[in-house]
Amino acid sequence: MPERGGIDPVLKGQSGVDQSIDAALARGEVIRGAEITLEAGDDIARADLVVEVPQSGARKFIDAKKGPGARLTPGQKTVYPIVREGGAVPRGANAEAAGMAPGEPLGPTDVQIDWWPDDEPLF
Repeated sequence: MPERGGIDPVLKGQSGVDQSIDAALARGEVIRGAEITLEAGDDIARADLVVEVPQSGARKFIDAKKGPGARLTPGQKTVYPIVREGGAVPRGANAEAAGMAPGEPLGPTDVQIDWWPDDEPLF
């Protein structure tokens, strides 16, 4: 059984993000950025991806979770519903690189959670 901590969870998480990228591209979405920090209410969260949906031109955040033990962080549980309903404030260089103005509020924005099964064998 893999140990908790260390590189294993990082690699599993990256595998989930890679699957989310592949799925977004298959839907025709355009990847605009990664690891976007969002501030909403009194909390912050980091979304794995931000994409543009070509059919509508809308922005959407995607968070990838890989395996049966993957969970939303406390910040994600608090922030994502606020982002969907009222928006958030993007922070940092990754937001800027994705075409957002850090510190300038975004309106309500969809947040998609991709839950990916764990492909590792049980034995």
